[in-house]
Amino acid sequence: MEPAECFDAGVQLGYLISRMGQLEMQGHDLRERVLKLPPEQQFTFALMQTGSLAQLWRTVSPEDAVVLAAGVLEVPEEDLREDMRTAVEAARERMGDLDTL
Repeated sequence: MEPAECFDAGVQLGYLISRMGQLEMQGHDLRERVLKLPPEQQFTFALMQTGSLAQLWRTVSPEDAVVLAAGVLEVPEEDLREDMRTAVEAARERMGDLDTL
């Protein structure tokens, strides 16, 4: 994986984790929502909570992570993907030249 791809993946994972953290801060019980998901998605959720990009990407695909997060957040997958694209664009603007990574 190229440095820019690693950067994008890190931003995307961070975005998904922060969205779920916001739900918890609003008083939602994520455990209750996660229990409604299939077992493989429950496992993915547990990995995402660790915040370990390397562990998550070795175990599940970025697409699976998006599907899981959309299910937990109860938002359409495409809306979540668009929000992630926006987060990556904003992070890239702040970082400047990614070739130096």
